[in-house]
Amino acid sequence: MEGTEEKFPAQWALDLLEPTALDRSNHIFKYYIVPFSTVSFPLAIVFKNLIGKKPATANKPYIVLASIIGFLAGCGLHWAADLRFARRDAIMRDYIMHHPERFPEPDVKKYSDIFNKWYPRR
Repeated sequence: MEGTEEKFPAQWALDLLEPTALDRSNHIFKYYIVPFSTVSFPLAIVFKNLIGKKPATANKPYIVLASIIGFLAGCGLHWAADLRFARRDAIMRDYIMHHPERFPEPDVKKYSDIFNKWYPRR
């Protein structure tokens, strides 16, 4: 009975939700919020010092504290985004599994089938 394996009719739609090699290797866009928040929180303290007519590096403990808080906030936002995207993907997978009739196999078309023949007029 090895040859009687049934194929799920909407498997192509589920395959689209699987991460590709590019998705797994693109760490800059995946973790952009952590370094951004780690740098932007202390910069807010520096700008506050400059607006208050103080030296830029006054309140150094606050700058260090802001960078730590910024790092933790960035990690928290990244965790929340991962959780949100995982839930979204789980909902889509569940919908595809329960309604495969709404995801028929797409027709494979060539550009020659889509575009009309072109005759240049000079």
